[in-house]
Amino acid sequence: MAGAALGVFLKSKQSRTRSISGSAFASILLAGVTEPTVYGIAIPLKKPFVAACIGAAAGGAVMGFAKVKAIAFVFGSLTTLPAFISSTFWWYVIGLAVSLVVAMITTLVSGFDETLMPQE
Repeated sequence: MAGAALGVFLKSKQSRTRSISGSAFASILLAGVTEPTVYGIAIPLKKPFVAACIGAAAGGAVMGFAKVKAIAFVFGSLTTLPAFISSTFWWYVIGLAVSLVVAMITTLVSGFDETLMPQE
């Protein structure tokens, strides 16, 4: 979801959409909270949701290949990185980066229709 939010932030022309996507990206990055992105961006715009799924599949494939382990059940964010410190930690970081970049690029390439965003 973070990559989709970042992609919408970078491509959007409307200040309201940029504001929502920027704050949604920050909430994912710092706390792992995805609901603002899901309900504020991904579902209304549709294509970023598909892009996030593609990014998650790519990042998950990397993490699955490396058999990444966590010592606690946590959502991925900067504040929860210590839960993944093990012999596969760097594979976790690589998987997160792959997920973010693939979702962002897919969002930028596929585009979205900003008129689908609900108005105030």
